Amino acid sequence: MRLREHPAFMLLWTASTVSSFGSYVTSLALSVIVVVNLGGNSTDVGWVNAARWLPYAALGLIVGALVEHWSKRRLLVSVDLLRGLALGLISVLGLSGLLNIPTVIALMILFGVLSLLGDVAHQSYLPILVPRGLLVKANARIEQSDAVAQTTGQLLAGLLIDLIKAPLALLVDALSYIFSALVIWRISSKSPTFKEQTPAAQSNEPPTAEVDDSDTLRVVGTAKSLRSQILEGLAAVYQQPRLRVLALSTHLWFLFNAMVGVSFTVYLLDSLKLDAWQVGLILTCAGVGAVLGTSVTTRLGQRIGPGRCIILSGVFDVAAFVLIAGQASLWPTASSGSNVWWQLWIPLVLGQLLFGFSLGLSGAHEMAYRAVVTPVRLLTRLSATMRSINRSMIVIGAPLGGFLAATLGYSWVFWIVAAGFALSRGWLWLSGFAAASYTDRPA
Repeated sequence: MRLREHPAFMLLWTASTVSSFGSYVTSLALSVIVVVNLGGNSTDVGWVNAARWLPYAALGLIVGALVEHWSKRRLLVSVDLLRGLALGLISVLGLSGLLNIPTVIALMILFGVLSLLGDVAHQSYLPILVPRGLLVKANARIEQSDAVAQTTGQLLAGLLIDLIKAPLALLVDALSYIFSALVIWRISSKSPTFKEQTPAAQSNEPPTAEVDDSDTLRVVGTAKSLRSQILEGLAAVYQQPRLRVLALSTHLWFLFNAMVGVSFTVYLLDSLKLDAWQVGLILTCAGVGAVLGTSVTTRLGQRIGPGRCIILSGVFDVAAFVLIAGQASLWPTASSGSNVWWQLWIPLVLGQLLFGFSLGLSGAHEMAYRAVVTPVRLLTRLSATMRSINRSMIVIGAPLGGFLAATLGYSWVFWIVAAGFALSRGWLWLSGFAAASYTDRPA
């Protein structure tokens, strides 16, 4: 079985890749707009980041139950078009001088609602387009594309911001979403898509899900209340023992990653006084590391198992932020002279390489393992539940990271993050998750 034999997946992959490039432009451009254009600080950046993910915390479980009955393709097309318009509006307001931080926060909440719908649809659409035997490869391809986008997108973002300024650079992401919508629309509702039924002999339950020609995953049988569907989605995540410990570990990881996601970029812009292209260059190193990680993750997972592969990624997370925290403790402000490479660039570059390698090593296995041990009919609700709670951690972690950076200093935040990553993956190891395998049966 080969992925190129599934043209619907190839179109989805293309759309996801282009959209990923634009997303890295927006990630840096928003921080520059808040800090440089609007005179904000790390706390303001934290609130903007939290606003983007607030809908996941507030609506994620409800959306997961609703999206299950909608056409994934049509929903993906619609939300991509609307996200492009939302980013275009921020760009226009920024160029006209009418933009302020409350407006950015409000538009980021709207953008977050649309992203929630799109993310839930995307994760539950992928298992419809490819058989389960190809899910690891499919997720790895998407992770690789995202890593390549991160490798070049961050540097492209920095160069664009220096060249045409941050508000105009947002139009790049707006156009990428519009392109993504057009590509996904080409996945014809009449084209062959992969159809999978879970045999009763393997799942110990009657077949309850089917994929029709409109690519909509429909639950067959008596309609359930929204509340019961939400509870069933929660049960899908937390009833299976190994999936439960993986979920809890991932929630912790998102909390600490959100803290550093806010503080690190502001640290580069504010304390080290780097230009946007220099910030983009440093962040690009994480993309290089992610490409390396995704290039070995499939074979390494086959050799040591997905559980050990995910746990191993935590070693690189911790090492990355021990390096960065050490640099921030010894040289917390802009450096100059002959030692600037040793003081600044090498710790930051190596730290980002290690962090990106960790992401590439674990991402595909986490998503594929969740899909393998979850019945097909619950995939949409599982994806929504995981994303809702993970993004809830961002809503908490982003303002917290900004506040701690403003009060304690950036080095303290980086040390806390290093300890948090160690706690996340160390607890996963102590729980026995190392034995997790793709042969584990669905709950």
